[in-house]
Amino acid sequence: MIDATPTQGVNKMTGVTRKGAEVQREEHRKLLDDGFRPLTGMSHEQMDVERRRFRLSSAEKLQCRSSDLQLPELESRAAAANREMRFRAEAELYKARQEFYWLKC
Repeated sequence: MIDATPTQGVNKMTGVTRKGAEVQREEHRKLLDDGFRPLTGMSHEQMDVERRRFRLSSAEKLQCRSSDLQLPELESRAAAANREMRFRAEAELYKARQEFYWLKC
């Protein structure tokens, strides 16, 4: 098995690891999210989604949550559709993805 995880710092010959500001921020957020997990019940990835949606109105957040549930269903429906229904299923999926994008979910 090969570990294909990209490096997040450059090791010098001195053994010092240098990390950029963005990598440090992400590690800090991950540590905070892991610490608050017992209180929030959310993983780091779920907290990232909540951070992205923080500035949205409550109605937009509700639409995003419904889209979170709707998109996988539409994707599976488009994948399983027969030839005649595939165009309609893909059009519905495209519209749902477009709405998800425009809402900045």
